[in-house]
Amino acid sequence: SEQSQAMQIATYGKLFTITRQAVINDDLGIFSDVPRKMGQAAKRTLAKAVYDLLIKNPKLADGKALFHADRGNIMPAAPITTASVDAMRSAMALFKDKDGHLIQAPMGGLLVPVALSGRARTVKSAEHAVGGPAGTLDPNIVRDTFEVWQNGRLDAADPKRWYGIANANFVDGIVVGYLDGNQTPYLEQETGFTVDGVAWKVRLDAAPAIGDWRGLILNPGVAPQAAQ
Repeated sequence: SEQSQAMQIATYGKLFTITRQAVINDDLGIFSDVPRKMGQAAKRTLAKAVYDLLIKNPKLADGKALFHADRGNIMPAAPITTASVDAMRSAMALFKDKDGHLIQAPMGGLLVPVALSGRARTVKSAEHAVGGPAGTLDPNIVRDTFEVWQNGRLDAADPKRWYGIANANFVDGIVVGYLDGNQTPYLEQETGFTVDGVAWKVRLDAAPAIGDWRGLILNPGVAPQAAQ
């Protein structure tokens, strides 16, 4: 209610037809494969809509973009290091609610392109600080304090950008609403009237939306050469 964000359920659907000859032969186990593959495709479509919210940086109800300097959820561009992750963690912990009270949400993890996943996991697990002066033996103060999630959709958009995601028990950065709470794609089969074979229909009624910008922080990252 504080954010007053709108959520509008959208229907994602697709039709798929199996010919009568394929039904007769069924050499490839079509009837077992089609529902599974269509269900997976429906969930991939929804996942794309979720990532589009991050990638396209939409305007929220207050007229400002999701990631905006006024919100303090855009970090200075930097590679993934012990220092930059700690700065992101600190920024998230200092976000306040509308009454000025600290939320103190811990950072649940980093969401990164596949190209940065190795670096992120190194920072997560290294004993000593990563990215400091050569030969430093300073402790890695962010060791095992966050998870690492990777997704190729981020590589396609911008392989330098990486995100901090708050622990969902404290702040819901992105939420997904489902019609009547049904998270399972609806599958329906029609046989042999309008098609000479079998037609399948899959449908998923869902709506991804920004729950609270305080649960999301962006670091624009730097080009690989600049990071060395």
